[in-house]
Amino acid sequence: WCTCNNYINISTTGKYSKAIALHVLSEINAKLKKAGNVTASCAELTLEHVIDLKQKVSTDLQQYFTVIIDTVPGGARFETTLLRSNRTFQLMGDVSRINRYGNQSECVDDAELKLYCYCI
Repeated sequence: WCTCNNYINISTTGKYSKAIALHVLSEINAKLKKAGNVTASCAELTLEHVIDLKQKVSTDLQQYFTVIIDTVPGGARFETTLLRSNRTFQLMGDVSRINRYGNQSECVDDAELKLYCYCI
């Protein structure tokens, strides 16, 4: 991601919006499940709504998107960049937590998982 790139706003209620958001959520929830020992401690996150969606202006066939979503429970806000290729989405790096989480993830010790976990 580079601020030197041009992006256009995409509808947060359009066809790509939900597909992208659900892909991001599946990646986050899979990361929590993969950790195993935190699965019982962390809630499965679901989509509250898409805050922002932008597509990189490009002359090639690759489609890049940046998205910001809110999730429940806990009101976590995440941002990430994705590539759409062959009708599938792929994360182009980490999913960043961009709001405070306080003690919502006190049940886990792993610094990365703390960004995603909402303790139940």
